[in-house]
Amino acid sequence: MLRPEAWEGVKAAGNNYDYYGLRIMAVTIKLKDANGKDVVIRLVTAYAPHSECSNEEEYHYANDLAIAIDSCGENEVLIIGSDTNASLSRLTMDQCRRMMQEQ
Repeated sequence: MLRPEAWEGVKAAGNNYDYYGLRIMAVTIKLKDANGKDVVIRLVTAYAPHSECSNEEEYHYANDLAIAIDSCGENEVLIIGSDTNASLSRLTMDQCRRMMQEQ
């Protein structure tokens, strides 16, 4: 979702938007700064897999994100917005119950 002004910036940048797998999208937006100079932004939005996802899903997400980051041009400003989930470890329900009983 972009404001109409931002969508005009997408059109000014050549309608450059891309999908990287099911979890990542990137768009290029060309705007003017306070001095009237062109600023080109590569906006990447990502939704990271949750801790219950497979290692394969995590690998594909990391690989797709790296490709999306590499899509940023040398003179573009890269901005990444991501819904990331943290997990310190993966425990089964039985492991969680045992830990609670030990306390």
